[in-house]
Amino acid sequence: LEAQGHLCRACADVLSMVEALERGAGAILTTEEVLASRESKGLVEALEQQPKWSAVPVIAFYSHEAELDPFRKKTAHPLHSLTDITFLQRPVAAATLFSAVSAALRDRSRQYQTRDLLVQLQDDIDRRKRHEAELRAANEALKASRNEALLANRAKSQFLANMSHEIRTPLGVIMGFLELVKGESASAAERMNYMNVIERNSHQLLRLIDDILDLS
Repeated sequence: LEAQGHLCRACADVLSMVEALERGAGAILTTEEVLASRESKGLVEALEQQPKWSAVPVIAFYSHEAELDPFRKKTAHPLHSLTDITFLQRPVAAATLFSAVSAALRDRSRQYQTRDLLVQLQDDIDRRKRHEAELRAANEALKASRNEALLANRAKSQFLANMSHEIRTPLGVIMGFLELVKGESASAAERMNYMNVIERNSHQLLRLIDDILDLS
């Protein structure tokens, strides 16, 4: 396998296999003797604890067809819960072994590609959610600004209407009493009274205009 360019590590026991698995082993080569041992439970647990996208290929060597029966019975062995196991009968031809290992590593590589695609997809979903949240916030801000503009425009219109009324009232009084002053029938005392009314309303109009200028 090393001559074929594969990085290999020999494991003396199941614990070493589990450690190699945790470091990212692409595939596991083992034997029926190891699988039939009590220690195989630790290997099964490590394989079952893999992420959802991960299924580490296991290649197991066996001697006789009959010896596979314990592994095929669903309640006879903990390995029944694992599906990604390839059994090779001993003696194994080199070409068969190379082919099985290459297929297992290709499958493992596709799993990592799937993981990367899932991560990218989740990143895209997260970015889209953030963009949608920002868009909603911008729309809410735009709606609030529009409402504020409408309220401001309404307030301005109301203000102008009120000011027009306030200005027209004293101005109307002034113009009315000026007509009376110009009348020939008014006495001197009446004209003086009219002039006082005109003066009072003129001051009121002046104060109103001063208030408008101060507000502006």
